[in-house]
Amino acid sequence: MLKLLMVLCMTVAVFGWMDEDGGDNLIVGSQGSTRTDTIPLNIIDQFQLDPSIQMLGLDYDDHDDLLGLMDNDSSYIRAVETGTGTESWSEAVPYSETFGTCHDLTYPYGWWVNSWATGNLYYWDGVDSWGAVYANPAGDDGRGMDFDESGYIWQAATNSTPSVGLYRINAATGTSEYFDLLGGPIVSRLSGLTYIPYAPHPMLVVTCYTSPDWYFYEYDGTDLSLIGTAIPQVSDFDGSRGLTFSSDTGTIFWSYKTTTSRWIAEVEFNSGALQQSTWGNIKTQF
Repeated sequence: MLKLLMVLCMTVAVFGWMDEDGGDNLIVGSQGSTRTDTIPLNIIDQFQLDPSIQMLGLDYDDHDDLLGLMDNDSSYIRAVETGTGTESWSEAVPYSETFGTCHDLTYPYGWWVNSWATGNLYYWDGVDSWGAVYANPAGDDGRGMDFDESGYIWQAATNSTPSVGLYRINAATGTSEYFDLLGGPIVSRLSGLTYIPYAPHPMLVVTCYTSPDWYFYEYDGTDLSLIGTAIPQVSDFDGSRGLTFSSDTGTIFWSYKTTTSRWIAEVEFNSGALQQSTWGNIKTQF
């Protein structure tokens, strides 16, 4: 019996376990930040949903002004009104352990989800049909996702294999590029991701499971370059989950945890690479 217990303990230590948010046993508790932020953030609104609703990956529906979110606990994509959290629609997801969700850019939208249990990417056509499209190039490490205007899915990879980084996946074929962020300032496993279609070069923002830091990258069509970091000021912070950008408002929606509850915040940001006069250029790309 003692030998069996030792084997079980070794198995857990080697292979790990996942919590309800897709965080593994190698992710330590919430970490504060000692970084000086270079991109100011301002939380202009925040709201809660029913406490039973889990808020992991986010994606903004600019057509209907709704916030889509992944509720893995109940296996639903839910669309809610910003500011109130009032649910507009929901769609049952016939797969388990799902974190990321994003929609394509042709209305009425189809929605993608990933899974940390199966390592596949799945697609709902927006009406009634679900299906496994292809294997996720990130395997079961895929977390936050977003769709860009050229038909690619960007996805954060949470594990260190091959390393901390982002995938850019051709939604039609499943072929992908990988951008290694190892060696940069990231201090924890990646969770949320959003794509900002700024011209001439788009930006990507990522968050981590246990630190409050946000990381802003510029994509020049070939490489990702870190252009700044930010730290939202919240009380009793206990973890970041989803991110999504709204081209209607020029703000980012962020789902995060405190030690007692979950919140969605609407956040203004200001970067030297982005001026408010460019929001009109951003909107024209949708």
